[in-house]
Amino acid sequence: MRSYSAVTRLPLSTIWEGFLDLVFPRVCIGCGRAPGPGPLKFICPQCRMGLHYIDPPFCRDCGYPYFGRVDSGRTCPNCVQLEPCFSAGRSLILHRGVGARIVIELKYHNGLFLRDDIRWIAGRARLDTYLADATLIPVPLHPRKMRERGFNQSAFLARIFAGAVSRAQMNDILVRDTDTSTQTRLSRDDRRRNVKNAFAIRPGITFSRGMNCVLVDDVYTTGATLNECARVLLKAGAEDVRILTLAHG
Repeated sequence: MRSYSAVTRLPLSTIWEGFLDLVFPRVCIGCGRAPGPGPLKFICPQCRMGLHYIDPPFCRDCGYPYFGRVDSGRTCPNCVQLEPCFSAGRSLILHRGVGARIVIELKYHNGLFLRDDIRWIAGRARLDTYLADATLIPVPLHPRKMRERGFNQSAFLARIFAGAVSRAQMNDILVRDTDTSTQTRLSRDDRRRNVKNAFAIRPGITFSRGMNCVLVDDVYTTGATLNECARVLLKAGAEDVRILTLAHG
């Protein structure tokens, strides 16, 4: 039997988590069962098998994975059509299965409880080189949508990513001036038109020489939003812009 003294030596955070699990039992966001053992708190081992991590080789521009023996320096067909303003891209997981569930919980259900799980996924991706000395710039929400949701999921992710490596920081450089309609049901061309001129640089922002700008968003779908943000940053004086998303559609 564990002695009282042994229990008191446990970190307070561990004791607090144990208490919360007793009062509010955790469930897997994929299947609703108890998460069980493993590195992820809200994804059970079985559902974790369906989490599609993005490892090399992948598209050099957007980070979409290639399957099979392919040179990772290639550009995917989507980026050939997009003609991206950003110079490189990374995504951590595919937007399918439980990966899509993570995005839904984060975006629409105030899923701040997934912080540690997302931090673990980011750690697995080994972003140290990609984010070295980076300024992480979240894709902004319009003030109306910010009031409705209560938080910006892209800023939430940027803080997690910045904390995953040394010498990285988040900066809300961009603002969203236009209250655009949702992109979900729009075609590729309509998405591009929908976000045209929707973003601007926050007043008083200047870009230092060699500043490592990395745009952060939750999902990469067609790249229209990220490309428009990159265009605005480059026009304002950024020398180079790259992107990082949690998931890729």
